[in-house]
Amino acid sequence: MTDRPRQLLYFTNNDSGRDVEITLPVLHFAERFLNCEVRATLTTNIHEIHRLRPDCVVVANTIGALLHFHISREAHKLGIPVFALISEGNFKTDGSFDYWGYNTDKIFYQSYLCCWSRRTRDFLREELPQMKDRIVLTGGTGFDRYRIYQFESRRPFLSRHGVDPAKFDRIIGYAGWGFGKLAHPRGRSELLNYFKGDAAMLDWAETQRLAVEDILRRSIEAHPDTLFILKKHPTETVAAEPGAEDNEMAALKDYPNVLYLLDEQLHDLINIVDLWWVYESTTALEADMMGKQTLFIVPDPDFPRVTLFEGFPQAESFEEVDAMSETFFTSGNLPGYRAEERIQRRREIVRETIGYDDGCNHIRAAYYLKRTLEQPPRGRRARLSLYYFFVYWTLRALVPLYRPNLFAKIPWLRRKLWVFDKYPLRGLPELKARYEAYLDKFYEDANIAERFKQGTLFDDLLDSPPSEKT
Repeated sequence: MTDRPRQLLYFTNNDSGRDVEITLPVLHFAERFLNCEVRATLTTNIHEIHRLRPDCVVVANTIGALLHFHISREAHKLGIPVFALISEGNFKTDGSFDYWGYNTDKIFYQSYLCCWSRRTRDFLREELPQMKDRIVLTGGTGFDRYRIYQFESRRPFLSRHGVDPAKFDRIIGYAGWGFGKLAHPRGRSELLNYFKGDAAMLDWAETQRLAVEDILRRSIEAHPDTLFILKKHPTETVAAEPGAEDNEMAALKDYPNVLYLLDEQLHDLINIVDLWWVYESTTALEADMMGKQTLFIVPDPDFPRVTLFEGFPQAESFEEVDAMSETFFTSGNLPGYRAEERIQRRREIVRETIGYDDGCNHIRAAYYLKRTLEQPPRGRRARLSLYYFFVYWTLRALVPLYRPNLFAKIPWLRRKLWVFDKYPLRGLPELKARYEAYLDKFYEDANIAERFKQGTLFDDLLDSPPSEKT
């Protein structure tokens, strides 16, 4: 590595949330051990690639949003390497997963495709043999926090949301599925792809939405002394196509024992609940890593699913949900949760889903960032995009003038209010500083600095033998 600090330009569309969680640990490792300096900017500021000419562009993924794809392509045009993770890494390998996403060029411009598990890595290597050496196993970096961070406790969490901590004896959390995608065209298209083009499954999904909503409603009404915290899925709606709040939870938000959350740190939420409910979600693994038990609520389980559910109890009706949850509160365990075969299956699911649960996935990812930075420069001249130039400077001019009520009345700005809300990324420095303290403690306890200095760190952690570490 050169003595000059490498400049990383990190694009994000938020100052918190899932994509931030998966990237911040990698960026901190890069600053601490790879002689890097990081500058964060909003995903709309693509012109900053031309303006700053960083050594590397970093994004959470290059397929989950159109702007992320445009960022990777623009950097590639300038010969600037791109390092990207993957936000939704626990995908099905039956052909239904669109691994191109918003990448209309069907060319991956990042240096590596970082996979959560051997299962998904091997699938993509078969699908894209020409890229085999660039498809690598890192594990799910966002899951490292459950081995490293400390989380908000119940009393401050509830007080922050205006809930009297003494009012409820029990707290149940529910992780929303993407049912709200049914409410807007882009979401329906994503679900249609998920169901392999079977349009009839969209009607099935609506039936499931209503069934899950009914189970939640009956549970809420049957247990007024229990607080139900309902968490909207982060990709259910997109800023440009917000659609309606037409998921399985929104109609329940006015009950006095319901807290409906749109944006919240998932780990803090899981930390303060007694029991976790899901329809279909990798948060079940996250809850298990935090010592919290999960019940799957699936009225009709006959649909294409990943194998995650096999490690957890499952209920199909309100009666089953109620009885199994009551068993948990009286005995301390969901039925069958501690059965040896379920425990073993959850261990297998960790390998199949997130690769590793040792807190070191971000270090594995950082190895491939290091390799990206070691690539010889590919200096290229590319024509300045007048569109990106205009967007960048227009936003710079409008942000100081932003007034939500006023801008909401201007048609061409109404659908872009999220840009002005998030533009300063105000919460990112504070979040980064808080996490860095936990990460540095983890590095100290695991002797990371010495292992890195001795050159053994990556050999200890990577899946492939040295000859295959490409």
